[in-house]
Amino acid sequence: MNTLYVSLALVFAVAAVYGHPQEPQSREATIRILRNTQEVVKKLCAEQTHVKEAEVERLKNGDFENHEKETMCYVNCYISGLGVMKDGVLLVKEMKEAVSNLMAPEQAARAIDAMEKCSEPTGENECEKAFELAKCFKTSDGEIARKLFYPSKEDGAK
Repeated sequence: MNTLYVSLALVFAVAAVYGHPQEPQSREATIRILRNTQEVVKKLCAEQTHVKEAEVERLKNGDFENHEKETMCYVNCYISGLGVMKDGVLLVKEMKEAVSNLMAPEQAARAIDAMEKCSEPTGENECEKAFELAKCFKTSDGEIARKLFYPSKEDGAK
């Protein structure tokens, strides 16, 4: 996991060099870098947790029922790897900054609203808490959850 955090720190440092994300050209560059980072984190977390591809596909399709422990730990690795959750606690400031950089203002507002509803996930461990956070986020605003966690080209993804 340490390699993951070092890689992310480098990617976010590069993103900062591109300028203020509210300027159209630098915002697009920042979005591309952050979306690429998401893909790297997903791949590293899948390898680390040994999650089955079918389980990840179920998550992508919004299915949060009856998942294996590996899937819950994959979600924890992914959310923690993006720097918005630590030790089962949502990092509200970091999450608000991330959605503000990744989404249009009206979508960011919806994401922040969903985040506020889900900011205190329950569970016996970090994996369960991260999974419950993602599940709550999906339940609160499925469209925004999909755009944030599984973006398509229309959402500004690569």
